[in-house]
Amino acid sequence: MLSLILKDLLIQKKNLIFAFLYIIFIMLSIQSKIMGATLSICICAISYITLSSASAYDDRSNGNIFLNTLPISREKIVLSKYISLFIYAAFTTAIYFIIYIITSSLNLKISLYPVTLEGIIYGLFLVSIMYSLSLPIFFKFGYMKAKWIQFIIFFLFFGGISYIIKFLESRFSNILLDFGGSKCLIMLLIIILSFIILFISYCLSVYFYKRREF
Repeated sequence: MLSLILKDLLIQKKNLIFAFLYIIFIMLSIQSKIMGATLSICICAISYITLSSASAYDDRSNGNIFLNTLPISREKIVLSKYISLFIYAAFTTAIYFIIYIITSSLNLKISLYPVTLEGIIYGLFLVSIMYSLSLPIFFKFGYMKAKWIQFIIFFLFFGGISYIIKFLESRFSNILLDFGGSKCLIMLLIIILSFIILFISYCLSVYFYKRREF
């Protein structure tokens, strides 16, 4: 399964510069009202774009047909896509941190939000939702057949991301009060919820992929 993850990473080499530039664009374009969510948005956007790119490459090169000739179970093929979420998120966080350090060291007059555990967890939660919606569709139809559905999901999600973030902040703030202000407990609940969403999505993806013919 590790080889499957490495394969997806290797075909993303050309996207490294794009990811770097796109993160800078997001960092500069986020308005002050949701500046605290900059890292979360970067994690979500870059992780989803890299997933889409890897899935498109597999479809164009008949990668799924080749993979199914190897002694690898379809469950592992599906699982590798879900694990890649965390690798892409870590990669995005590292780039974001490097950009933040560079701009801070140069004393540029740019307002940037630092890397925080809260930002990473919110980012993982958002991208978990995106992956959970997208991957079952990828595994049922293939990326090329379902790309218009993916474009709709992408633009609806990111078009309304400020509203989503404000909604989550208000909901979690209310829950925070109910739990006596324990932010650590809320972060733990978000992590648990993310894994539940991903697990349900994983089961759906396996179900669809096992029944797909190549």
